[in-house]
Parts: sequence; C-alpha cells; structure tokens
Amino acid sequence: VRSVVLVQSLWRAKMAKKVFQKRERDANIRARVANEIVENEDVYVKNLSLCTRNYYEPLVAETRSKRPLLSADDVRTIFNNYTQLHTLNNTLLEDLRPRVQQWSVWQKIGDVFLRMADFLKVYTGYVENYDASQKALQRLKQNKKFNDMLTSMDRRIKSHLDLPSFLIMPVQRIPRYCLLLAEMLKHTWPDHPDYDDLERAKMKIEEIAEHINEQKREAEALAELIEFQSRLCGKFTDFAIRGRYKILDGRFDDVELWLLNDLLVCVHHSGTAATKQLRFRAAYELPKCELQLELLSRRRAAGHGGGGIGGGGFSTMSSALATATASMFGGGGGGGSGGHD
Repeated sequence: VRSVVLVQSLWRAKMAKKVFQKRERDANIRARVANEIVENEDVYVKNLSLCTRNYYEPLVAETRSKRPLLSADDVRTIFNNYTQLHTLNNTLLEDLRPRVQQWSVWQKIGDVFLRMADFLKVYTGYVENYDASQKALQRLKQNKKFNDMLTSMDRRIKSHLDLPSFLIMPVQRIPRYCLLLAEMLKHTWPDHPDYDDLERAKMKIEEIAEHINEQKREAEALAELIEFQSRLCGKFTDFAIRGRYKILDGRFDDVELWLLNDLLVCVHHSGTAATKQLRFRAAYELPKCELQLELLSRRRAAGHGGGGIGGGGFSTMSSALATATASMFGGGGGGGSGGHD
C-alpha cells in the first residue's frame, strides 16, 4: 500500500511540474504576444498619422486651390473613412498601452478588444471601397502634374512607402488582429481571467473579418458585371445588381454565354476586328436557361459551327452550365427575363 501511495505521489508531483512548466511557457508567450500587439499597433497608428499629414491633408488643400488637380470627391474616393480609422485605432492603442506597461501573469487585454470589436466594423466600408480608391488614384496619376505632386510627397517622408502602400494597410488590419488574438488565446489557460473575453473578442473580430471578405467578394463580383454590361450594345434590363455574380462563361462561335447565380446572359459578337460589337441577345432566369443550352447544343450537333472551351467544345460548357444550374436550383419552372433585341 505504501508503495502504491508513493508511486501516486510521485506521479502527481511529476504532472504538477509539467502543468507548472507549461503555464510558465504560456505566460512568457502571452507577455511576448501582448508586447507584439502594442508595438504593431503603435507602428500602424504612426503610419496612419503619417499618411494623414503627408497625403490626405495636402490633397484636401489642393482641392481648394485655384486650379485643383483633383476634386473633393476624388479625395473622398481615395481615402474613404481613413481619418476615422486613425481616430479609432489611436483609441485602441491608448487603451492597450497601459495594460502592457503594467503586465503581469494575470493581466487582461481581451476586454479591450471585446469593447472595441463593434467599432472595428467601420473597416467594412473602407475595404469595400478599396478597389475604387485604387482606380481613382491610377486615373489621376495619368496627369503628369498630379503624378509629380505625389512623387514630391513621397520624397518628403523619406520612406520606402508611397501612398498605395499606406492605403492598403487598413485592408490587412482585421486579419492581423485575428492572428494575434488566436495566438494569445492559444497560450491562455481556461481558468485565466482573460480567457473568456479573449475567446469572445476573437469570435467577434473573426465574424467582422468574414463579413468584410464577403462584402469585398460581392463588390468585386458586382464590378465584374458592371464592366461586362458596359461593353454591351442593344436594349436590356440592368442585370448588374448586388448579390448577383458570375459562375462561369464561355463562347460558341459568335455566341457568348455568362452563367450567373440566377441568370443566363446570352450575347452576340458581331462586326470586324476594327468595328467589333458585343450585342445583348437575351437573359434567361434559371432554371429555364437549361432549355436554351439544349437548343444551342442541338444547333452545334446539326453542324452550325464548332468553337469550344478548352478541348471539350461547347457541349462541355453546356453540360457544365446545366449541371451547375441543376445543382443550385434543382428542377422546376422559371421564367424568361429580358428578351431578344
């Protein structure tokens, strides 16, 4: 019996030592990650300040000059809510810094992120606008005077960073928080006072990150449809609407098809290389479009042309389109949308 008790005591002592050593390692990693969070946030806020002083404010002043090289709308498009992000992150930094300066094994930072999580949703609008911001900047840089002005601003800050480098920083910010909080939570034991707040903050910020990514995907999909629609001739109802996106596209002779998530758009290539036109022919609501695919496949089988996609020809595309339609919407009715020009 004494031998058994001794073995059990030794085993418990060994396990307690392992737990202690692991917590000691975790505590050291928590301290390192906390310092990294504050240092990273400090650099980020300084860069936001630098961009605001060196680019945003001078460009706003330029819009008020006698012969401005850009408009107030251009500045709003380029920067969107950049200054609002600056204010928000400066507040976050000021809340985090004293926590880390007074760091201890039981110190908390999860509650700071949890409190700020809802405010971080303002990043959604910035990320959605980012592509429009870059396009506006590229358009303005075609003007040599504007480009020279930006180059002069670049030189003043004596850095390898330029305006596009500053503008992309907020796009990368929320995913960065997700990684840092995940690392902190990984090394926080469940009975630590910071654990629950860290877990909730991480979940809320991951939801924001997913929402931002979804909004960005929708914005990119909409931009693609708007660009496609802008190249079309003929009469048609506007089909470039939010929530609609392209699944795949392909061409059969002079006919081009775009399969969207709820619509099949059919256009016709005409004219010579010099007078090339893309003319709208019809739009079919899914799943009725399967019938149109079948008719076009029969047309090809009857010998009316052959171009294809890859090595499989148009029949491969029609099969893919029909399969995609069936898998998403199943059988059933549907109705025409739009019509022949």
